[in-house]
Amino acid sequence: MSNLRKIILVCFLVCFFTHAFGFNPQENNATDSIIVAQLYNISNHKQPCELTFQTDEEMVQTHDGTEVYCEKRKAVYTINLTDSKVVIKRKVLQSEKSVLANDKTIRSVYPDVTSALLCGLLKPDKKKLKDLEANKLAFSATQSGEDCEVTLYKASRLPKQEKTCFGEIVRFDNATEKLTYQSSDRKFFLDCVKKIVSEINLTEITKNGTQHKIDIVESITIL
Repeated sequence: MSNLRKIILVCFLVCFFTHAFGFNPQENNATDSIIVAQLYNISNHKQPCELTFQTDEEMVQTHDGTEVYCEKRKAVYTINLTDSKVVIKRKVLQSEKSVLANDKTIRSVYPDVTSALLCGLLKPDKKKLKDLEANKLAFSATQSGEDCEVTLYKASRLPKQEKTCFGEIVRFDNATEKLTYQSSDRKFFLDCVKKIVSEINLTEITKNGTQHKIDIVESITIL
């Protein structure tokens, strides 16, 4: 893989990592949608407040069904909430990368992007609540005992669904973020999140028509 092609392929994902909840919030008219600001509510309703927690994180990149790259991390997050903004800071305490596939051909299908943070909820940033209140995401929720799982559907919010690079096509097939809450009454409080699983599914179509499936899955367990 040429360095230029590698850079362009990675840049295609940068817009997703940078704008994790998508663009053009008014364009999403899904019936089952959630206001992004609701995801930053806290259970005691006191503001301003500060939440601090540590996480175990693992990001795995798969090419055509074969696990290729992996990064494991330990991180600490500090989230400050006021009545007008949310400020998220992240510090990686420890990280370990590994290559899981010996086959160089399989590895060269797509660049290693496992060092990036895929999760939108915990993306370090300063977010204005008025912007989050105008931003909706399609979602679904299921209850299982004392836990509630919320799935956010983010692919439709991207500015481009596909990009052509040196005659090859890279296409977003799906992008989701699953939040597991300790909640028996379907109330989605930030301080009740137990686990976050974010996933991107891509298809790369080469010049000769060969298709490759790239799956990137990030699991964050809040300690």
